[in-house]
Parts: sequence; C-alpha cells; structure tokens
Amino acid sequence: MIKIVPIFIALISLLGGTWIFMDTRWAKSEDLVSVTARLDYKIKHDQVLGLRENIWALQAHYCKVGSFCQGEEMEHIPLPVQVQLQKMKDEQKRLEKELENMRNGIVTSKQ
Repeated sequence: MIKIVPIFIALISLLGGTWIFMDTRWAKSEDLVSVTARLDYKIKHDQVLGLRENIWALQAHYCKVGSFCQGEEMEHIPLPVQVQLQKMKDEQKRLEKELENMRNGIVTSKQ
C-alpha cells in the first residue's frame, strides 16, 4: 500500500504535466481562426496589388506617362483591351470593398 501511493502520485503528476505541455504547445482553435483571417486578408491584399500592377501596365502601354487613360486616350485603346481594363477595375473595386469589410470585421460569404 505504501508503494502504491507514490506511484499513483507520480502517475497523476506525469499525466497533468503532459496535459499542460500539450495544451501550451499546440495552437488552440481561437489562434487558428485568427491566423486564417489574417491569411485571407493577405491573399485578398495581394490580389488587389496584382490587379493594380496589371492595370498600371496596361495604362502605361497605351497612354501617356503619368496619365490614367482619360478622355481621348481611351479612344486609341483597342476595344477588347478597354473591356479587359474595365473588368480589372471593377474587380479591383470589389476586392477593395471586401478588404474594407475584413478590416471592419464583417464576414462575407466565400465565392
């Protein structure tokens, strides 16, 4: 009986120590949600930056330096490129709105 009590205490201590180690070692669900939200935000932000760079590249190719393809310059751009440029600008606005919603904590449905 005397030998069983120290073994029982050691076993309980070992199990408790293992539980504490495991609990502090691996991420909890709240941490994973935070990381997921930050990753989603980063992905959207990178998409916006990529679209912005593509828009600037198209504008730099067809318009004067420092211009944003206003007025008569738009007439010199081929129609398919104008359509693509407008789609890219619309997509950029949509993604920027989603980014703003993510910053404000508004959850949007995945598409």
